[in-house]
Amino acid sequence: MASRWFLILACIAVLSSCDREKKQREATIARGVEIKIEQFRKRQEAICKREAIDKAVVVADSLMRSTGPKTAVKPGVKPPPAIKPVKPAVKQLPDTLRHDALKKN
Repeated sequence: MASRWFLILACIAVLSSCDREKKQREATIARGVEIKIEQFRKRQEAICKREAIDKAVVVADSLMRSTGPKTAVKPGVKPPPAIKPVKPAVKQLPDTLRHDALKKN
């Protein structure tokens, strides 16, 4: 009779431990899903922010082009040629050779 009660208590203990493990697994899975959802939201926010910035850049560029200066350089008009600097005069070095000695020989 005692072994019967022991067997019944052992079955109850096993079932309760299985139930506890199941709750822990469910809690772990739920936390993992929350983490994945948070990562997904952050990625989506980053993508959305990048797209918004790209659209804003396009709008800003078009506004700057439309309100920019209306005078533009005509492609057919060339600028005047550059002025060349004057070439320096070549310096004549003094002759260090004695010609008098050469003429006598």
